[in-house]
Amino acid sequence: MVLSLAFLLAGCDAQEEYSDFRANFVFQQSLSVPQLQAALGGSPGTFCTIRNSGNNYIFECNDVAGTFTYTKTAVDQRLTPIFIAGIIVGTPVLDQQLTAYDLACPNCNRNYITRQLQFSDERTTLFCPRCKCKYSLQTQQGLLVEGNTSAVTLIRYKATYDGMNNLYVHNP
Repeated sequence: MVLSLAFLLAGCDAQEEYSDFRANFVFQQSLSVPQLQAALGGSPGTFCTIRNSGNNYIFECNDVAGTFTYTKTAVDQRLTPIFIAGIIVGTPVLDQQLTAYDLACPNCNRNYITRQLQFSDERTTLFCPRCKCKYSLQTQQGLLVEGNTSAVTLIRYKATYDGMNNLYVHNP
């Protein structure tokens, strides 16, 4: 009985690892964006934000100066991205496995307010300009490190990169 309970609890933890929010983002030009290429290169602690802005995607990296604007092709325009506020993708320092989060502040999002997180002065920390919460990118959990003590972790999605040119971020 105790062993069955342990397996049940272990299964619950694995299912709760990712968000309940639906996500779908496909980008087939990863090698043409220096900011994204740096984040997908596997250097621990390097992350890239991806924001949807009309006919463009805007990329920003915590390790590569400047932003990159990518004009969507006809193929890109047929692939409608699904997320709350944008995507952040990279490799956490401690877990060293490709990870993706939504750019929406989870604390504000609980109150149905969508605010985009931003890189803070600390290389692997995101902050919300509205509620002042800070989240760590050191591990895959995206833990709260400062701010509202009842805040939840970052909204996490599944991410895969084929090593060639294609990034997939999804959550059923």
